[in-house]
Amino acid sequence: MDIDVYRTFIEVVKWKNYTKAADQLGYAQSSVTTQIKKIEAAYGVRIFERMGRMMQLTQSGEHLYQYALKLVSLEDEAKERLTSKTELNGSLSIGTVESFATFELVKYFQEFNIKHPQIKLSIESNICSEMYSKVLDGTYDIALVMDQTLHHEDLNKLIIRKEEMVLVGFNNHPLATKKRVTVKDLQGETVICTEKGCTYRTMLEQALKREGVICGSSLEFNGIEVIKRCVISGLGIALLPKITVEKELEEGSLSLIPLDEPSIEVYVQLVVHKKKWMSPALKEFIHLLNPSYFDILHELRQRDNKSTIS
Repeated sequence: MDIDVYRTFIEVVKWKNYTKAADQLGYAQSSVTTQIKKIEAAYGVRIFERMGRMMQLTQSGEHLYQYALKLVSLEDEAKERLTSKTELNGSLSIGTVESFATFELVKYFQEFNIKHPQIKLSIESNICSEMYSKVLDGTYDIALVMDQTLHHEDLNKLIIRKEEMVLVGFNNHPLATKKRVTVKDLQGETVICTEKGCTYRTMLEQALKREGVICGSSLEFNGIEVIKRCVISGLGIALLPKITVEKELEEGSLSLIPLDEPSIEVYVQLVVHKKKWMSPALKEFIHLLNPSYFDILHELRQRDNKSTIS
């Protein structure tokens, strides 16, 4: 089986759509359909079933997908190790949270693209739990999460920085006039939330539950920009990373509510599978994000080895 057929399969899984996969690969949609049929004929199973406009994996497809990721990864590794090109090439799949991608990562992407134009960057925003799963199964080469500092036996997680979280309301919100606001002061307030599974949303909900606070209502949106627009319009308050609202706070369209809640601590962390082969492209991107990463990783591995021996 041609390895490119497996690459096509992986793209269809990613986009859940033949047309989008074809666009990404530069193929005609009919070519993608033909390659998927070729796989199904070779293994004698159906690997996709249509759910509305989306393509979902069958159970057989789920199993094959794991093998496809390994096959493609091995071929990429072989190419990188056996070719002597001075210019880096290949691709990187990166998972991250929307706020960090929009307000922080763009400058890194631009710099990386200028240095290494042959490397194709694929960036997808997601919630932390999904990103961990996709790093573990090989869908993402790397993830940049905003989360608590939790240990995982199969993942290397390096803190880049502590992310300041702020509670914001509309201009001249009554709570913004206070010197200190506690979770109990949010009784009856309408809270505008990010999607379920978002770490800082979960932290706020746990704090509210702990104090027995009942909010007036809650609104849920997936995008940071729409949440900010809703807050500015007076629809409610929202907990967001400070980097996403600095402009609005400076302009005065949003007001800072001085929430004092120590349990809400979020860190930007770089996440890579412990067994992930570090291609030159991946090493270069990680070094761009954090030049000390590999020195720290070496120290962590030495510490792990000493713990195992003792």
